[in-house]
Amino acid sequence: MATDQSSRMFVQQIHQRADARYQSRRSKSLHSLNPGESLASSLMGIPCLAISAIVLAVTFLAILGPIELWTYRHEVLKEKLSQGIQYRVDPETRSLPSGPVMVVERVIHLPATRCRVLALIGTAVGGAGLALGWRKGRLAWLSALGVASIAVAMLVNLARGL
Repeated sequence: MATDQSSRMFVQQIHQRADARYQSRRSKSLHSLNPGESLASSLMGIPCLAISAIVLAVTFLAILGPIELWTYRHEVLKEKLSQGIQYRVDPETRSLPSGPVMVVERVIHLPATRCRVLALIGTAVGGAGLALGWRKGRLAWLSALGVASIAVAMLVNLARGL
């Protein structure tokens, strides 16, 4: 009976080790995306990251030139003091106010309404992913990266428009 008890303990230890190894491999495969991401926040973070890639691409390609349907032409005006004063008729007051002559200094292409709406949708989806991650006490990195890159793209557009 002594050998029967010791062999039973030996087999039980082998089963415990195998089970522990299986559980560790299983937990690694379940958390292969990111330890901070839950499935719900990942489902929000991946589209947010994809949308932010589109917005960033449109922003930086618009620096090089126009992109059909995604950008619009914006003229940056500058005062030209050497040409004197220009009179304009104000239709509301029917007066003739004067002002400096404005000339086009440069033409830039900024993201159109379609791109800005896409950026707002991406920010909303990323915010939902952040909220889902925050609910579990984690930071949803995919959503945070998507929202941050959309913010960078919009700040670049804001700086270019000034």
